[in-house]
Amino acid sequence: MVVQQINRTSKFGVIKTKGKIISDIIEKPNEKVNVNTGMYVLNPEALKYLGNEKIDMPEVFLKLKKKKKKIIIYPIYDQWLDIGDKETLKKIKNKYK
Repeated sequence: MVVQQINRTSKFGVIKTKGKIISDIIEKPNEKVNVNTGMYVLNPEALKYLGNEKIDMPEVFLKLKKKKKKIIIYPIYDQWLDIGDKETLKKIKNKYK
């Protein structure tokens, strides 16, 4: 799975607890997460573990994981833009006119 690491900042302070006791307060924490870019590379052998039904790619990876198959990420560091919604696609089209 091709992934890109992004920084995600919470708009809230996060309260860590042990039971009802506050153990830490982290004001608007920032975390690095890998996001799915929607690009994939599959070994053709992986197809034999899938049925004929139509499924989304994340489900493909979950099925392969369940079968204990090795799944790796391929991180990219170039600019990547998510065009998964109409608003973002519109902004990108206007930016690159």
